[in-house]
Amino acid sequence: MRILTALITFNRLDLLKRCLKAIENQTFKNNDILVINNSSTDGTEIYLKNKNINFITQPNYGSASGWYSCIEYAMKNNYNYIWLMDDDGFPDSSALEKLKERFDQKKNIICISSVVVNEKKTNELVFPLPILNKSGQPVIFSRQRKFYFLDSLINKGFSFYPYAQLFNGSLISIENLKIVGNVNKNYFIYGEEVDFFWRMKKIGIVETRLDAYHYHPSVSRRKYSDIKIYYYIKNTIINNYKYLSNIKTRNLMIFIIILFRVYSRNGFIYIISLLFGTKSKFFYKAFFRGFKKKLLIDHES
Repeated sequence: MRILTALITFNRLDLLKRCLKAIENQTFKNNDILVINNSSTDGTEIYLKNKNINFITQPNYGSASGWYSCIEYAMKNNYNYIWLMDDDGFPDSSALEKLKERFDQKKNIICISSVVVNEKKTNELVFPLPILNKSGQPVIFSRQRKFYFLDSLINKGFSFYPYAQLFNGSLISIENLKIVGNVNKNYFIYGEEVDFFWRMKKIGIVETRLDAYHYHPSVSRRKYSDIKIYYYIKNTIINNYKYLSNIKTRNLMIFIIILFRVYSRNGFIYIISLLFGTKSKFFYKAFFRGFKKKLLIDHES
C-alpha cells in the first residue's frame, strides 16, 4: 500500500512546519510527502529544499489547481491512496492509522475524512456538517440545518457521518479517482471540494470518521475577499444546479447567507458597497454568471 501525503501551501511557513511535524509523528508511518507550493514568497521553497521534502512550485492559480496537481502526481506515480490537507491545519497522531483502518474494514469506500475540529475548542466543528434529508442532501426547511459540535453527532449515535468537508485530512482511493476524474480547476478557489464530493458519492461511500481528528484554526472571523465572495456565489449556484434539489430556494438562500456572513466578518459598510456601491458590479455579476452556469476562471473579466 502506497500512500501519498499531499499538502498545499501559500505564505504560511510556520503553519506548514507545524503540519509537517504532525505528519512525521503519525502512528502509521508514511514517508511519502508532496508539498504543492503556490509560489510562496516567505522562504517556503528554501525550507523544503533544506529539509529534503519533495515539492512542486507552481503559479498560484487557486486552491483547485493545487489539489489537481496533488492528485495528478499521485496518479502518475502509482500511489494507492492520497491523504490531502491544507497547510493551516494538522492531523492528530493517530489520524492516518484510523482512516486506513476504515478502508480495511468496509468495502466500496472511496474517501474517508477526518473530522475537522477547532484546535483550541476540540468539540467545535470548524466546518459544520450539514444535516441530511432522506435523499442524502442537506436539509433546507429545518430549525437546525447543521451540526456545529462534535458531541451533537456522537449523541445521535454516529461514529461515521455520510458527508465530508474535503481536503482537511481526507484519505482517498486513487483507483476510484481514475473513474471519478481529477478536481475541476475551473472552480478556482471555491466549490471544487463540493463538486468533488458529489462526484465521488456517485460511485462509492464518502464519509467522516468522528474519532479521527484534524485540528484547524477557527475560520469564523476571517474576512471575505472580493474574489472569494464572487466564486462563493457563482460556484455554489452552479453546484446547486448540478447536484441538489429545490434549486430556486437554495439559490435564494445563497443571497441571504453571503450577506449575513459578510456582515459578521467585514462589517455593515462593506455590505452597502456590495449592494449599492463600488463592489456591486462583481456581486451581481456573480449571480448572473452562476445562473448561466459559467464555470470559468473569470473574475477579472
